[in-house]
Amino acid sequence: LIGKTADELGASEYYRYLGECDGLGPDPSRPQPYVGATPPTVDPQRLLPLYRAFESAGNAGLLRSAATPSLGGWGPVLARCVMASEFGLDVDLGDVARRAEMSADRFLFSESNGRLLATVRPADRERFEACFEGLPLALVGKVDARARLKLSFGDQSHAWSSADLSRAFKETLGDD
Repeated sequence: LIGKTADELGASEYYRYLGECDGLGPDPSRPQPYVGATPPTVDPQRLLPLYRAFESAGNAGLLRSAATPSLGGWGPVLARCVMASEFGLDVDLGDVARRAEMSADRFLFSESNGRLLATVRPADRERFEACFEGLPLALVGKVDARARLKLSFGDQSHAWSSADLSRAFKETLGDD
């Protein structure tokens, strides 16, 4: 994981989901209690070194794949990566969530800007990490041959097959 995840869930998909679970539909005449107070912000001066490091890693041929957790945060981008490939991901976000002083759900669905998910060959790990020296970077897992997402937060773990993720994703299309 590249970049800093902050408690920025204001107007997020996660809060929208929580509101829908409580029976709140998009009614502009009613207050929206699940909008939240802290939307994502952008700090170009903080992000420029991060993006330059990412460009450097790409130019050096170190990246195998990359994705940005925009709408929905880390959870949806991890699922999309598994659905779009023949591979799986085994990811543990427990340590990075604790360091960010965030609960698992808030870390997973934060929509902070300036973050990237990248995969690199094990042989390229040290060179890749050197590109990001002094910048927020965390090794959180590995790519494996099983087409599934295994997501852990310390001792709590859940796994979904690529087929199950695709089915759940497709079921939500058209509901907006």
